[in-house]
Amino acid sequence: MRPFAWVVLVITSIAAQGALVQSSLHVGSLGAYIVVVLIGFFAVLIHELAHAVTAKAVGGQVGRIVVFPFEFTLASRRLRLVRKWGRGDLGGYVTYTLDRIEARRRHAIVAVAGPAANIVSGLVMGSVLAVEGKGARPPGAAIATAFAILSVGMGLANLIPFDGSDGMHLLRYFRPARRKARP
Repeated sequence: MRPFAWVVLVITSIAAQGALVQSSLHVGSLGAYIVVVLIGFFAVLIHELAHAVTAKAVGGQVGRIVVFPFEFTLASRRLRLVRKWGRGDLGGYVTYTLDRIEARRRHAIVAVAGPAANIVSGLVMGSVLAVEGKGARPPGAAIATAFAILSVGMGLANLIPFDGSDGMHLLRYFRPARRKARP
């Protein structure tokens, strides 16, 4: 399912890039690509911060937050560049620990926080643009449109179940727990 998640991300990235190219920004294809990469960084940052804040809220200890090539270690408050940031993830990850009490439910809450933050932030941005109206749009509207498209797409892609994804964590939560048979 990981390739399907990548397809969703590629399609939303192309749509976001198209929104920028067709706007009054006149950035061209290369400029639109660069803006989409920057918007993608902020969308991943929102996603991972939502995981970290939620993990802390449910009683977890957050170890580090990785977004693209940046790793922030909370204990030492150290920011550094890392060569390999993905552990098969789509753009970042958060390491955290929970105690064993109700850990399954709390892992599911943490897992849903990232995609929910992406979808909600994208929908809010889209709603603001819709309320603004169809008149002459400022240049920032194209960037906001691209962010809305990319953020919602990223949230949906992370809900697709593949090893290490938020969707897989949620699928494991909703599957009944297997109990060991007693001899």
